[in-house]
Amino acid sequence: MKDDALVYEDLMGRHKLKQIDRLLFEDEQGRPVAFQEDKNGTIRFLSSATNPSAWWEKLPEPDQFKDVGPNHPYAEYIEGLQQLEVIRGGREDAFRPDEPLTRAEFAVWLARWLGAAPSAERPPFADIAEHPEAGMLKTSIDVGFVTGSDKGLFEPDRPIARQEAASMVSRLAGLIGHPAKQAKLAEGSSPWAADAVANVVGSGFYGPDVKPSPDGTVDYRPKQAMTRQEGAALLYRLATASLLLTGSEPPGTKPD
Repeated sequence: MKDDALVYEDLMGRHKLKQIDRLLFEDEQGRPVAFQEDKNGTIRFLSSATNPSAWWEKLPEPDQFKDVGPNHPYAEYIEGLQQLEVIRGGREDAFRPDEPLTRAEFAVWLARWLGAAPSAERPPFADIAEHPEAGMLKTSIDVGFVTGSDKGLFEPDRPIARQEAASMVSRLAGLIGHPAKQAKLAEGSSPWAADAVANVVGSGFYGPDVKPSPDGTVDYRPKQAMTRQEGAALLYRLATASLLLTGSEPPGTKPD
């Protein structure tokens, strides 16, 4: 509440609401905004005539990992993916934000974000046939955003290079309708990854790990290993951009 009025934000801006009935409000233009409770009486859902094709759900606040405090520079991204159940754990668990992210971990995060189910079929790469996440990795391959390495293997436990993660995300972004973007990049990307890195950078799919220079050039450090916190930022930015395409809101969006 602000100045005795309920205020909420969506893609159309800020709206001051006036109550006209229990759980029913209207904005300055007289457009209805309705809230809905869950079985415990907690407000969980919102719908608005400003976007009648979408509804919003207030997701539960995640338990913070013991090594990711509220002031951590990547807390927004990590907690956002926790709310979406892409990243599992919290409270007494350690996220290990500065450790390298593996190829299997990132592929599974992407598949979970899509809401995909694990495949029961045998994966095409021998080195993931007995992997604990073999089913989700096979799904990632089937969807089309994951490929093997130049060795003819998947190498699931190898730290993922930043350009490899960018390639996965760029493929997935294209599959769900994101237009390809361009960016002014410093040298360093492998030829097969250059367009994907430019797309990721041009789309803003990154966190504090990427800092454009004064002339707009970006050194994505494409061949360095991606850390777990950097991978969380990359995926969360994709997730947020995909919600803008559908007119929904990022995880945790709620009225003031």
